[in-house]
Amino acid sequence: MPSQHLDDDAEALIDAFADRLEAADVVFGHGTDNARDEAWRLVAGILRGGRVTPRRVAQLEALLRRRIEDRVPVPYLTGEAWFGDLRLRIPPGVMIPRSPIGELLANRIRPWLDREPARVLDLCCGSGCIGIAAAYVFPGARVDLVDDDERAVAAAHENVRRTNASMKQTRPLWPGGRRRLAA
Repeated sequence: MPSQHLDDDAEALIDAFADRLEAADVVFGHGTDNARDEAWRLVAGILRGGRVTPRRVAQLEALLRRRIEDRVPVPYLTGEAWFGDLRLRIPPGVMIPRSPIGELLANRIRPWLDREPARVLDLCCGSGCIGIAAAYVFPGARVDLVDDDERAVAAAHENVRRTNASMKQTRPLWPGGRRRLAA
């Protein structure tokens, strides 16, 4: 999990939220695999290093209720998710990163790949997480991000910008138009 210092009030809130998530029997798997990490992502994602205030607690309580009652994944509540070391914007309707390919990329896809690829295609790129991570791991490769969903393409555009990935911008590939998308 990314490091971020949280004060004692935030840590206490995380502990209380984790207990409530456990009791609610929610399913994890959208970037976390346990109640404590899920609570941390919610609290840290909203506080962003700021202090716990009554207003923030009320905001967090409302989001926790949505997580528990409506089963809304935390990345949709905070608007962000992590893919390895990449902090990505994740709007509702865009696939939340949870691919094991991130771990494979961290190891340069060894033992299956013994040299840097010339090209990488992230097909159905969603947020762009795999293609952006590949651009960092294989800086000499041309990385193409392709998706047919406008929300996904917009999120991928923003995530390329936010992460300063060394790649061209994305354009949508529409099912009817068959335009090429270069990233």
